[in-house]
Amino acid sequence: MNRSPFRTLAACALGTLIGTATSSMADVMLADWTDDEHFYYYINHMPDFDQKRCEDMEPSVEGLPNDGRNHCAPTATANVLSYIASHGFPHIAPGVVYNPESNAHYNYFSEFIEELGNDMDTDPGWEPDTGGTNYNDYYNEIRSRLSCEFVVKLYIADEEYSPNFKGLCRSAINGHLVLVRYGYYEDEGQTSGGRYKVDREGGHLTTFSQGWGWEGTEILTVRDPATGGSSDECHDQSDFSSRSWHVEERNVRVDGDNRVQCYLWEPDSTDNDYGDSRRYLDGYISIIPNRFYSWGPHDNGLQLYAPNDWIFTNLEAGPVAASSVFDNWKIAEFHPRPTGLGGWALMKSPKGQTRMAEINLDTNTLEPMTLSNIADSPMRFTPDAHDRVWLVDGAPGQQTRLHLIDFPTGASEIGDLGFRALASMDLQSPPATMIADRDGGICAFSPTERVVRWYSAAGPDSQIELVGTASLPQQIAFQGECKMDIDPKTGNLAFWSEGIPNKIWSLALDEEGVFEVSEIHGDEDQPIHGFQFDDQGDLLVAIEGTLQAFTRTEQGQWVPSADHLFNNVSMYDHIAGDTPGTDPSMSRFRMLRSSNNLPSELPAKEYDNAGVQYESSQSANEVVDCDADINRDQNVDVSDMLMVIAEWGKEHSPADIAHDGTVDVLDLLAIFETWGSCR
Repeated sequence: MNRSPFRTLAACALGTLIGTATSSMADVMLADWTDDEHFYYYINHMPDFDQKRCEDMEPSVEGLPNDGRNHCAPTATANVLSYIASHGFPHIAPGVVYNPESNAHYNYFSEFIEELGNDMDTDPGWEPDTGGTNYNDYYNEIRSRLSCEFVVKLYIADEEYSPNFKGLCRSAINGHLVLVRYGYYEDEGQTSGGRYKVDREGGHLTTFSQGWGWEGTEILTVRDPATGGSSDECHDQSDFSSRSWHVEERNVRVDGDNRVQCYLWEPDSTDNDYGDSRRYLDGYISIIPNRFYSWGPHDNGLQLYAPNDWIFTNLEAGPVAASSVFDNWKIAEFHPRPTGLGGWALMKSPKGQTRMAEINLDTNTLEPMTLSNIADSPMRFTPDAHDRVWLVDGAPGQQTRLHLIDFPTGASEIGDLGFRALASMDLQSPPATMIADRDGGICAFSPTERVVRWYSAAGPDSQIELVGTASLPQQIAFQGECKMDIDPKTGNLAFWSEGIPNKIWSLALDEEGVFEVSEIHGDEDQPIHGFQFDDQGDLLVAIEGTLQAFTRTEQGQWVPSADHLFNNVSMYDHIAGDTPGTDPSMSRFRMLRSSNNLPSELPAKEYDNAGVQYESSQSANEVVDCDADINRDQNVDVSDMLMVIAEWGKEHSPADIAHDGTVDVLDLLAIFETWGSCR
């Protein structure tokens, strides 16, 4: 198939985004987080395309290979891409299509879903129990299509970790569009300690549309691509509908690993377990418009530049204030959290004391982290893709040590402040800068020895190992502050120092382990104060408090990128009031980056491939959009009426059926008007 009609245009222009988005396009009806017992999210007008599309129909009707049996991933992705295109990003394929539910567009979306499947390397599954889409492939394709305009994060259950429902909902409430991945797990009994022993046998990808938690009850609602299109009707688009599951956290053992995983079940189902397979949430992809944090002496915390957040959430993105504990302290370093919301900061007092801090999502403040007995005098840190933090600690006169720390088992991704130490190593000298590499380790530059060192902790015991060294070439002078980043396209190191403040150097290791040096950027009249690569390998450079974007040509030259999303954006433009009268060269910035926690090996059972096989026969549980069914038991009855009464007068409530902002008589009337079954 010719892929050109559906490819995203090579554009990252801020003007494109702002000029085409209007407030009427925002369809997030509810987005509220009170606490982990009370949270609500509902997005309207999310498409619900059918993956079952027969290929043996008459020539005028477009189908999918093997009738779309294993096309859940490209179909669920088509839902999100279509929503994005219609909400301010018309240049993103499939473009703006009004009334996508209409059969007038059936062939168009069949071709688009097939192309997505081809680009994701979806196997149609011509042989029994084969086929599907690997999550690495659909993650990379989504990231490629959304270019630098969005950040894409993939969370996958692996070893002791599993993404949880609360974290998924909180991501959505904070402006993320979410693809929900669950696996089919064979029930193999229980351990002596009561854990469920389960084994994954394929999975399914859906599109998140609603989620809420209320007094211990949690409900997940999705657009399920497999439930539309019966065996007799697979050449017409079915009515857009929703499917809901109650969520229950269970202690499970999977392939010898113990973890807490969310079990999904449907009320009033005559076949709740669907044979021997049980559904468990074991991954999701979150997609959010790109943004960056900035900080400097004028800020009491962090400033957030997020120009398009309002399109996908009704929450207002604001600055992150430092807590009172950090009065008169400054931010020495900040990194957004790779696999979650928020981020970490290294704080420094006027007297030179240092302390780690984390964004508390409930208060939107930088709060101190307790790292006693781990790192009392943090010097530098960087997170890796697996949410581990590499931290250098060393008070004057003490041995400098490199620590690897992470969240304890069972800690949620919504702001738990507890850490545990995994491993430590003595260092010969303190590094001036360090950055996570693409293999889950870090590289660090030690100025005393002019050496770049690579460290890894990929073994089963997570012990830190020195895996490589290289000397910094003599033509690169350095003094004062240094900074490194890794070019995502070439894997080369980029290096900058105050010693030559107007140049950024590219360092490529040759076969002999020696750096080959080339100049990425340099202008004598433009001293650089910070830089970072984006996901696509474009370079953002901070010059006098303003970001300038550069892109690499096919010949390897770096040229200005006038259309980049953040080009010519001042780090003061998003601050209310007058521009602070401070030196702009003191400001720093950090963009969000796409990330994933993918394991190094992807077994066949991790393919998402069983959608139609397990789901299509369960279409009786499918519900055409039925907002009055508040508790998602597929009936509008006295339980829903009592919830309206209990929530009377409240704002941001799931009982606000009319979506007018308040639970009132209109919502009670909606209950009476739709009384009965939602099926």
